[in-house]
Amino acid sequence: MKNKSNHLYGVSTNIITMVSPIIVIPFIIGSVGLESYGGFVQLNIIYSCLVSIFVASLTGYFIKNYIENKLSIFDIIIVQSIVCFLSAGIMSFFVLNTNLGFYSYFFCFALLSNCFNCEWYFHATGSQKKLFYRTFSIKVIFIITTITTFSFNDHIKYYFIIYSLNIILMNLISFSFCFNVSKEEFFNKVSKHFVIKKTLLDAKYFILNPSIGAVYQYGDQILVGMLFSKSSLVFVNIAKQIIGAAVMVSGTLCRVEQKNIFSLPVNERINRIKRIFILFIFYLIISSLIIAICGPVFLKYLISEAVNLDFWYYMLISGVFIFTSLSIFMDSILGLAFRKEYFTLVANIACAVVVTLLNLFFLKKYGANFSLVALLCGEAIVFLMLLAMHRKSLNKVNPL
Repeated sequence: MKNKSNHLYGVSTNIITMVSPIIVIPFIIGSVGLESYGGFVQLNIIYSCLVSIFVASLTGYFIKNYIENKLSIFDIIIVQSIVCFLSAGIMSFFVLNTNLGFYSYFFCFALLSNCFNCEWYFHATGSQKKLFYRTFSIKVIFIITTITTFSFNDHIKYYFIIYSLNIILMNLISFSFCFNVSKEEFFNKVSKHFVIKKTLLDAKYFILNPSIGAVYQYGDQILVGMLFSKSSLVFVNIAKQIIGAAVMVSGTLCRVEQKNIFSLPVNERINRIKRIFILFIFYLIISSLIIAICGPVFLKYLISEAVNLDFWYYMLISGVFIFTSLSIFMDSILGLAFRKEYFTLVANIACAVVVTLLNLFFLKKYGANFSLVALLCGEAIVFLMLLAMHRKSLNKVNPL
């Protein structure tokens, strides 16, 4: 019963995370215009890329090693601090090369705050309910503050500040909860065998996979920003936001299930994986239909310019969502359970090559939305490659 409750809270948390930035988009665009909002989007792409590579990528690794008592909370905070300072330095370089003003540095502060990101702890301890209430409270404040602010102001700098403070507050609250619940572990249970270099090397595939993925998940948006107007970039980015948020729900379902799978002996894991895969497929079918059917109504209601988007725009979003979610299942469940992370690295390299070549040759000819076609092809290749490489894991009780 608790497992079902955790799934529900996990999905609800991601729905809130998905809906909150989309709700405020019409208020921001109505106040500052598509072009000014496009400037925010360009820098947010860099921020999201760095978070994907240095923060989100390690969540599954931290969950697994914490449950298996290989890393303590203190160890994980140290590792996170190192990668977050590195990512903040990279972010500063991009901010220096923009003309958006000092307020754009708030993205650097947001990245640094991820040193205290303890969302992995909520998943590892089955505390999705507390994670939900934290996210819900902060997102409500975020929505109210943004709508109120842009009712009286018309400068994009306020959204940089509000957006970044929202992230900082989320991280500090998650750290506060983790610290209060596990004070003794912070100071008395540092792993005896913890070595920073060894830990980072052990997590290399977790970092390399999203690094390769960033080439086709964010590189295409950078290319769209160079070739087309900021308005075109905004709609490609909105598609990516919808995909990313929907995929985030898929990832949460997998992370909740990780706790159950990693607690089992290795030779019993494959049977449970086969059972949950069937349920996962059913979830993907229902979710993709909701995106394809409700997406046009919802987006046109939020942004009047969306009326020019055709049916294929939403079908591409659904298709990318399905294949990306399937790949996440293969990676975070099969790959992590049996330490086959390098399978995902190989598939992601192939995807990056295909997506990049398609965009370089055809993006300018067929328009900004072709980037979604290229992404669909790439994600389909990732899934098919992972399915082929994991076939032994799917057919044997003990694949190791």
